[in-house]
Amino acid sequence: MALASAYFGVAVIYEKQNDYPQVLANLNKTIQFGPQDAKSYKFLGDYYYNQNYLNCFLDYSLAYYTLAILKNPEFKDAYVSRGLVFFIDGDTAQSLADYNKAISIDPNDAEAYKGRASIYMKQGNFPEAIADLTKAIEINPKYGEAYEKRGDFYFDQGDYAKAISDFSKDIEIGTPHIWVYTKRGKGYEKLGKFAQAIADFNKVLAIKPKYRSVPMALFTSETSLMEDLIKKGILKKESSTEVCLNQNVDEFTRPKELEGSKFDFIWVGLQPHYASDVFYNRALAYDALKNYDNAWKDVHKAESLNGRLDPKFLDKLKKDSGRDE
Repeated sequence: MALASAYFGVAVIYEKQNDYPQVLANLNKTIQFGPQDAKSYKFLGDYYYNQNYLNCFLDYSLAYYTLAILKNPEFKDAYVSRGLVFFIDGDTAQSLADYNKAISIDPNDAEAYKGRASIYMKQGNFPEAIADLTKAIEINPKYGEAYEKRGDFYFDQGDYAKAISDFSKDIEIGTPHIWVYTKRGKGYEKLGKFAQAIADFNKVLAIKPKYRSVPMALFTSETSLMEDLIKKGILKKESSTEVCLNQNVDEFTRPKELEGSKFDFIWVGLQPHYASDVFYNRALAYDALKNYDNAWKDVHKAESLNGRLDPKFLDKLKKDSGRDE
């Protein structure tokens, strides 16, 4: 037992250092030398979820979260994590059941309310969604993702002032995703505040894309685990990892100069197709401010990234600027 705890502690240290092969090796040692406890299975589920690659490791995460729950049926955090995996995988009924279970165990779990709100939004149950997001924020006023999610709802409902307020709160807290600036910028555009919109788009485009290495060893299928869980009725389908990897890798996933490496590389930061949307929206703002030179530059940049531009806007820009490029 002491040896298993030691391996688990080492795995946690390696996880903080992003040394993924050592994390996996020590987690497996934890289970090998000690009782297969819920905490170890939950950590393994988190590990595979954090290494998720085009949603190809969801089945691994699901398996380990399920094992954690079987070991401890009152393991609230495992229900929250599995609820998210089910939601990503499209099983909203099971996802809702897991979030409800987590809330029944701990009525003050902000993450569970935020997760359940996503389901309600997908179902079109907006009053319940807003109630859950507001509850999450009441429980944890520093929960940036809850502000972002609520801001998304307000934006979709056309309440841009409230959306901007929530996006700004997320940014103020200090842990926003880069696209929160894009969302807020679009909100500013809707309110005619084009200078503020451009400032937010500039922040996004200033972020330099980079790659994060993921060991190819992670891409080996743990078919024995999956088959055993399927036989026990814990999982409903076989592992789709290899199929997923073969079908979903695109030109932006691996830099050409790294072909043949023992590592695969995931793009972290601003994907080209996403950048094209930002350039396009900045072009809209520049056009509104009659800064046609910069508007055309952004149009060409968006086009170079294979972005989709509204033909009506291009016609408007041609008319406004008095030129056809």
